[in-house]
Parts: sequence; structure tokens; C-alpha cells
Amino acid sequence: MTGWSHVPLARSLGSWAEAWDALNGELNDAHPLLDSRFVDALLKYFADGDEMLCVHRSADRIDGLCILCPKGRGVWTTFLPAQAQLAPLLLKDGATLGTLFAGGLPGWASMVDFMCQDPEFSPLANLDGIPATAMDHALTINIDVAGEAAGFDAYWAQRSKKLIQNIRRYAHRLEKDGGGRRLLRLTEAAQMGAAVARYGELESSGWKGREGTAIRIDNAQGEFYCEVLERFAASGQGAVYECWFGDRLAASRLVIGSPAMLVMLKTSYDESLSEFAPGRLLLFDLIRQTFAEGGRRTIEFYTNATPDQLAWATGQRTIRHVTVFRNAGVRLAYETGRRLLRRLRAR
Repeated sequence: MTGWSHVPLARSLGSWAEAWDALNGELNDAHPLLDSRFVDALLKYFADGDEMLCVHRSADRIDGLCILCPKGRGVWTTFLPAQAQLAPLLLKDGATLGTLFAGGLPGWASMVDFMCQDPEFSPLANLDGIPATAMDHALTINIDVAGEAAGFDAYWAQRSKKLIQNIRRYAHRLEKDGGGRRLLRLTEAAQMGAAVARYGELESSGWKGREGTAIRIDNAQGEFYCEVLERFAASGQGAVYECWFGDRLAASRLVIGSPAMLVMLKTSYDESLSEFAPGRLLLFDLIRQTFAEGGRRTIEFYTNATPDQLAWATGQRTIRHVTVFRNAGVRLAYETGRRLLRRLRAR
């Protein structure tokens, strides 16, 4: 059997998790954000219940998997809660999306929005031959750890003079104030619950707490990150990095990884300590330790990078939203409608 089929998901990958991880390993070197442990937790805590797993087979071999949900009449979109930096799409050949509309989805579909596609790992980086449109979404950054043969010192020497001076100034200011800092790296599954609770207290004390969007250990976000970190930590791939000023938690980062990369999930800091830039000092210490440990190729940030964040990076790439249409005629009708709408709004 060759072609697409679809399977309803009950807020879990269920028995499909093994096939999902096998394909992620084959295509993406086991990307942490596309790992079944991460995707399954997203479904558990944030799915609406109408998600569909689309499966592509070539001669009975699974070579395509993606999770879609209905967006409107004839329109589907990738499952992408706010906690996901990448949409869950695993596909060996983007050209097979041309047949997705013939049996891959229930009912008649005109278009599918594939959100947050990383050109480094997405088959939709090349749209040749596919009736599709693309829109830039975010500029993400990474640090090439393996490429710096001389280690952290060589990496740091290549940073801007301004960044180097700022980190030195923050550290000196902290020492002058009579305090030191220490990096705490928590890696045991049993430590994750308390670490996420501390992280939530930091976030709740700042602007996210005032807006009601902060992680708490007893809300869905807190439970999600706790479960993800516990499951990754159980295999040595999850950690919480904390920066302490004496006996006071100043900043925290939640991370997951694979043998190939370390991915930043969340970061927060004590806003009352802003003069010491604890978040930046923590990032400096985390990067230095990652270089010292060796093994991983990159540190991935998956953020919409600011100029300040770009100063830390050795690489950058654009995350895009891609819309794939049933055929060229549907794409033409869609683009014509968009142009007419823009003209009407401009009047």
C-alpha cells in the first residue's frame, strides 16, 4: 500500500509512538522537539480532541507522519499549542504532500497550514513542484558547539566586544556587591518537580505573573513541563539549569536534548535582580559548561531572536509558515481573495 491514511488521536500518540520515534530518528537525528515524549505531552495537556494523525506509506513502509486538526471548512492546520516551537511533521519527501488531499484527510480539504517549519529539518524548505505559499515567522538562532575545535574560549573570543564587556561588567558588579554566583545543573528525574516549581515562582514574580500566563506547578503548563523534563531526564536528556546568588535563585532555564543538540525550552529570572543580568550570566555559564561536556553539535534556541540574542549566536535561520493547497487553482483563488481583501481594507 502506498499513499496517505488518517487515524483519529485520543490526546495521545498511543501505539504510534514507536513508529513516530523511528521516523524522527531516521530523518532528524531524534530531534527533541519532535520526540514522542514531547509530542505526547503536548497532546495530553493541550489537545482539543479532534486531532488527526496522517500517515504516509511507501510500499508498506511508513515515511510520513503529521498531526493535523480542523481549522475551518475545508482547511486544516498542524497541531501547534503555544508550548510547541515546531509543528509535529515528519516527512521524508515533501512531494508526497501532493497526494495528501486524496484520502489523507476526512472529507474535502482545500488547504493545509503547516506552521513553524524549521528549514534545517522540514521537507517543506523546498517548495518546488508543490502548490504552496510560505511566510516568514521567526528568526531563530543556534550555537555550533562541535564546529569550535578550540572550545569555549574560541567561541567567546569571536563574540562582539560589547557582549564580552557586558558579561564582564555584570559579573564584576555582582562580586563588588558582595555576592558570588554558582551554576546548579539538575538532571535527575526526581528533581524535576521541585525545579519546575521554583521556576514557576520566578516567572510568577515577574510580568508573566501579572498577566496570568506564568507557569505554576499546579497548572497545565507546569504539569506539562514537569512531565516532559521527568521523561527526558530519565534517559539523561532533560535538565534544569539554575543560577544562584548565594542562597537566592536568580535565574532558571528548562532544557531537553538529544545526542545531537541541546534545546532551550523556557527561561526566567528574578526581575528585582535585573542590574546583575542573572539570565545572561546563566546563559554564559550554561554555554561554557556545554562546550566543556562535549558530544553535542549545537545549542538550539527556537526563539524570535532580538539583536541582543543574535550576539550569542554562530548561526541563524528563518522559521516559516507554509500553506499547501489542493491544487494550483485553489492557490490562485486564495491569493486573489487575499489581494482583494487587502484592497478593501486599504480604502
